[in-house]
Order: sequence, then structure tokens, then C-alpha cells
Amino acid sequence: MEEYISIREIADYSFELTLRSISFEFDVVFGFNYGRLYNIPDSYSVGHVGIFLKLEGDNLLYLDPGPRNYGVRKVKIDDLCNAIKNRSDGLWIIKSTGHDTWNS
Repeated sequence: MEEYISIREIADYSFELTLRSISFEFDVVFGFNYGRLYNIPDSYSVGHVGIFLKLEGDNLLYLDPGPRNYGVRKVKIDDLCNAIKNRSDGLWIIKSTGHDTWNS
């Protein structure tokens, strides 16, 4: 099962609520503007993706597939929402294959 939610369908105030409402049975992949998220003017046109891991206060942890700076990254939830908007992207919600990455 897969569902795509455009960022245009999510109000600013409900982006965090949307993420919190998604069951751990699903993986969430999101597209965003890399340069805008990290304030790198030379990369303002670069699209990128990340895999949502968890929320921590006002921050979001995600897995960055690289090729540069790969690994777990921590960003402000509002900053990520704005970077997704800037790219006119969204969230892909994908049913997990049954592996349990949270308790391995």
C-alpha cells in the first residue's frame, strides 16, 4: 500500500500532526529542497529525499541517503515543512514490509 500526500494538502499548523498520525507500520519518504533546508544558496535548485525516523520536540530525525552527508540528520520540523513546500513536494507513505527496525 502506498499513498502520496502533497504538501499543498497539509496546512502549516498540521504538518507535525500529520506525521504523528502515521502508524509505525508505515515508512514515510519525503521530498524537499536541500539548499533551502540547509540555507546553501548554491543548492537552492537541488531536490532531495529523506526517510522519516521520529520526532523529538521541535525537531525531526530523518535518514539521509546521501551521496554526501548521509546518515541520520536532525532538523527543525518547521524548516523541513518549508523546504518541502519550496520544492512543491510531499510525503510518500508506504506500508512496511514487516521488518521491525525499531526493536532490532
